[in-house]
Amino acid sequence: MIKYINNNIRSSVRKLNPILRAIVEILSAKKCKVILASPTGRAAQRLSESAKKEARTIHRLLKFDPSSGSFFHNREKLLSCDCIIIDETSMVDTQLAASLFDAIPSTAHLILVGDSDQLPSVGSGNILSDLKHASFSKVVRLDTIYRQAKESRIITTAHNILKGVNQPEMTLQSMHHLDPKIDFNFIEAEDDERMLKAILYLVKDYLPKVDPNRTIDPIQDIQILSPMHKGSAGIQNLNAALQNCLNNSTKAKRRMDEEKDYQSAKQIFFKEKTQTKKVRLVVAGGVAANISIRENLSSLGKKLNFETIYPNLKFCGDNAAMIAWAGIKRFKKKLTNTLNISARSRWPLDENAPYMKGPGLKF
Repeated sequence: MIKYINNNIRSSVRKLNPILRAIVEILSAKKCKVILASPTGRAAQRLSESAKKEARTIHRLLKFDPSSGSFFHNREKLLSCDCIIIDETSMVDTQLAASLFDAIPSTAHLILVGDSDQLPSVGSGNILSDLKHASFSKVVRLDTIYRQAKESRIITTAHNILKGVNQPEMTLQSMHHLDPKIDFNFIEAEDDERMLKAILYLVKDYLPKVDPNRTIDPIQDIQILSPMHKGSAGIQNLNAALQNCLNNSTKAKRRMDEEKDYQSAKQIFFKEKTQTKKVRLVVAGGVAANISIRENLSSLGKKLNFETIYPNLKFCGDNAAMIAWAGIKRFKKKLTNTLNISARSRWPLDENAPYMKGPGLKF
């Protein structure tokens, strides 16, 4: 059975997260084997955080073999599961969808989650939209607003675009006409130079002070998008202008203070660890070729009583060489694997460690 949850523009991720988590918990309580997957690594990471269960990319789930361009799991080698939940289905193209559907057992349930109003996949096909109109699909549509107020111009504008309705006039001829209560505006600029000045004014002066009840950090809380690289309003010049505008002495001092606090916390951490037992710090990868890092870490190790271990420099310039070196060591110890193993990104050193959120955590 295919069930489709349409997370359209009016629905909220905040609402969808507990729904997915509840589905997973209910099925798990019924002893059902549930698999979570998404077409991209970032989407799989968000799905894991939402459902409190590990999710994989579809390629990793099906065990893609780059040498043959095929998947290990197919019609002959089906996945072992009772239910599969796929998030961000709008990004799945026809070929990947066909490979996924082939590998699903006939007894399993398939739940597709996505926004049919998003742009279709880069590859051929519009799978999500087609399945939404299929007679055999059961569709659940989330249509309650949680992210913004119902009268938000962001919401009304998005709906009008989808419906092909003409927009009311929202273009401002002057920055003096800005209304802090309105969350969506067009500001007209006659040329790139005036556009750049308007952006700098908004970021440095207007937005940080527009709400007296909320502190807005122009570096952390404001995001600027540009459709081009070059030109006065391109991202290259924008970044340079914003850095020059915002990186004043006050913020520079704050960042220095934050770095000082971090270094202090790091030393406390190592002291606590080294007081109870001998600690060995292994530095590997391309960063291990950095002589300055080696010297500073070795000096810190002597001061805080921990041992630093580095590979030979000739194995540090190229990650492929380091992988080959590790492979030789494993082979000599007769630690071999078949060629049908799947790669796993950010593999933890401790196999029993809980699933880590995000691309990495500082201690």
